[in-house]
Amino acid sequence: MTQNIFQTEADELTWVAEDIERAIADGFPAEEIAVITKKNKTLENLAKVLLSKHIPVALSKDENIFDSEEVRLVDEILEYLVSLRGSGQPRDEILLSILAHPCWGIHRLTIWEISRKIYNSRPPRENSQKRSNLSEN
Repeated sequence: MTQNIFQTEADELTWVAEDIERAIADGFPAEEIAVITKKNKTLENLAKVLLSKHIPVALSKDENIFDSEEVRLVDEILEYLVSLRGSGQPRDEILLSILAHPCWGIHRLTIWEISRKIYNSRPPRENSQKRSNLSEN
């Protein structure tokens, strides 16, 4: 994986358009290519660059992909993975939320058992501290 740093949005959009152009020239079907951006304005600007290169464009602004259940699940998975890399404790509550997602088909009792195993695997001091925090609320 490579990381590109661009001075301007125009530079980035030109690079994206050229990358799409190369993919199409290599035989990748244009209708199979999708670009997702945070802002519709960025898509509109990219569409202008693509059209200037005679690359077909179909814009869909009605749908916010970031509101979809699948993207929220991927976001949770990434957030959990980031917590594993950090110096603190893994965010086990996120893991349990991920496992509870219907796509996995994991029974609630199984998730509860996993939750207990996580809780019991922690050092006793951490568990008692969590219990005292709960009793204060």
